[in-house]
Amino acid sequence: MKARKNSLIFLIFSLIFCSLGNQAFAGSIVAWGKNDDGQCNVPSPNTDFIAVAAGRAHSLGLKQDGSIVAWGLNSYDQCNIPAGKYTAIAAGYMHSLALKAKRQNGAETILEGITFFALIICRDFLAQ
Repeated sequence: MKARKNSLIFLIFSLIFCSLGNQAFAGSIVAWGKNDDGQCNVPSPNTDFIAVAAGRAHSLGLKQDGSIVAWGLNSYDQCNIPAGKYTAIAAGYMHSLALKAKRQNGAETILEGITFFALIICRDFLAQ
């Protein structure tokens, strides 16, 4: 039983830690290398990024608030971002991809849901 409780505690802390990840690790982007098309020139303000992706000659940054910043070569509209909030980004040779957030009211709702789910698991487990 002690091992089960320890495993549960680890699971809860893992879920909470992961749900807070986009807030706890937001930072700035550092870029270097070939810069013929401005793909290394991170636009200002260079803060609150939680993910970065690089294409052939363009770059993407996902911000803590779910917005995306794109810079570099834009010959195929790969830097023209559709409106919305996003949770993940990727960049290809001359295209960009993003995972659109299911809810449009920001990451707080998603984080609250994960934390609530972890607390329900804990409550049900300890009731046994």
